[in-house]
Amino acid sequence: MFSGYRLVVTTEKMSDLKYTGIKADRQALLLQRYHQFINGLSDVTKEPVKVFDPLPQRALDELDLIRKVSATLQDKKNEEMQRIAQAGKEAAESAKQAAAEKEAAEKAATDEAVKEY
Repeated sequence: MFSGYRLVVTTEKMSDLKYTGIKADRQALLLQRYHQFINGLSDVTKEPVKVFDPLPQRALDELDLIRKVSATLQDKKNEEMQRIAQAGKEAAESAKQAAAEKEAAEKAATDEAVKEY
């Protein structure tokens, strides 16, 4: 079951999936934890069994940095989308105003032509 894990190798033109083996003692430990996890699923009073080891602090710090950068980028995207929406509203209002002015000018020209007739 845990005889290998998937590793994605990316080259310039394509990515390949390769399976890298793990040692037998590590496999046995993971399998034992997995069975403990499965057996504990039906009992909600037990503390959940963690199959995999916790991440090292460096990896946790990197994940925290990635989350912060992602949040910053999402905020910038939201601000940009708000600016675009505001510009769209302003453009629609100015187009509406220009159409109203054009209609008023055409009506004035029509009224003047009727008076001259």
